[in-house]
Amino acid sequence: MSQRQLWVVNPDLVYGLGQDEVRMFTELCRTWSERLSRNSLRLTYYRSKNKLDDLGISIPPPLRSVETAVGWPAKAVDALAARSVFDGFTFGGEEDAELSRILDENDFAEQYQEAVTSELVTSPAFCTVTRGQGDEPEVITSFYSALNACALWDWRRRRVRCGFTITDYDETQLYGSIPSRLNFYTEGNVFECWRSRNGRWSTRRMDNPQGRPLMEALCYRPSLDRPFGKSRISRSVMSITDSAVRTALRSEVAAEFFTSPQRYLLGADEDTFKDDPDGKKLKMWMGAVQVFTTNREGDTPQYGQLQAMSMQPHVDYMRSLAARLSGETGIPGSMLGVIHDNPSSAEAMYAASEELIIEAEALNRTNGRALRNVARLVTAVRQGKTLAELTEDELAVRPNFKNPMRPSIASTADAMAKIAGVLPDFAGTDVFWEQLGFSEDVRDRVRTQLRTSQARSAAMATAQAALAQGRQVTDGGIAGQAEQVSV
Repeated sequence: MSQRQLWVVNPDLVYGLGQDEVRMFTELCRTWSERLSRNSLRLTYYRSKNKLDDLGISIPPPLRSVETAVGWPAKAVDALAARSVFDGFTFGGEEDAELSRILDENDFAEQYQEAVTSELVTSPAFCTVTRGQGDEPEVITSFYSALNACALWDWRRRRVRCGFTITDYDETQLYGSIPSRLNFYTEGNVFECWRSRNGRWSTRRMDNPQGRPLMEALCYRPSLDRPFGKSRISRSVMSITDSAVRTALRSEVAAEFFTSPQRYLLGADEDTFKDDPDGKKLKMWMGAVQVFTTNREGDTPQYGQLQAMSMQPHVDYMRSLAARLSGETGIPGSMLGVIHDNPSSAEAMYAASEELIIEAEALNRTNGRALRNVARLVTAVRQGKTLAELTEDELAVRPNFKNPMRPSIASTADAMAKIAGVLPDFAGTDVFWEQLGFSEDVRDRVRTQLRTSQARSAAMATAQAALAQGRQVTDGGIAGQAEQVSV
């Protein structure tokens, strides 16, 4: 997609909105436009497409066009996003089959993983809930980045006051990408808006009985003065990345001079090069032999080579930049390519990742609150209720996340076995299998096979008891008894 247009809607060109709604809509457009360039810049850093910020001192002009990329901003985002893995909703410890079905139809877990990445790049990301139409899912959940959505904050209620999501763009040769379709969310309505060729906006109003916008924000590190959080690609991360890009390019320049060191020739006769204005006689080629005679004074020319620059200063400076980025983001230095001579112990590896784990736990807490509100909205929209009409059990929905520590299977199994030794019944719970790291489909297969095994064991026990009492047991009788066993 081409560059998005910094766009502010003209209120006089919007049809179907009230005065207060036009005011909110205009403020949303202005807010989105003001932050678009900065958000686009962060996305550029995430994609490693940021341009060289040359200081104009050490890099020769012919080499400034050499493309050099450093993927540290992407690593800062992806390393944290990989530790925030959504693992379903529960109501008081039990799963809701209808909610799980709707989330599966929307690929909610995969959408959330993509949204976390966008949340960490631009902050915030947004999730909307709408009722499906036709052959669509009963309820549709959609995620948007800050590049395609915007919201205003309700300071009193501590939630989104209103917002819009851009669902389509028009590509123009002069202005680039201009929004052409969007959904506008308010406390009482949802507006479907589309832009005509003459620049006028038409709207279709749909009632929203929930008393709050059907839009929730996922924010990284929110604070009292910045409720929508901030980007993980901060100004310091971008500054360190710029330094790393320059260092990488300087390393390329140094490598060129290191492999082709400068040479010199002293005491050569000028007459030797009179017929060689381009210096072709001085160029060295593989297998070529250079022959020089004595000069007018009878001295033999002296051939020498300047000492090549060392690559070590560039390597050391890059390691220093990696250490700075590690301190800024909590990412272990090994993830940034800083390899130590001696392998780290398991305790040292955990200590290096501890800050990143703490960040992931905080991220799961804030996102968990947003996902809880999304689940409540999905439940209310599906049942045609309002949030106030939901039962206490339905309001008790809680999101689950996988352990951000990402422990090994061996250590997890050892811990679960010790707990089961103290609480024997714990081994038969879903939590036990969940903590062992088994996915939901694997847990379902394990339950099915356990039920089949228990049914067979019960049938065999019944048959053996009948034989012990001297009864005549047939294969059909045993099979009939086995079918009556309840698991």
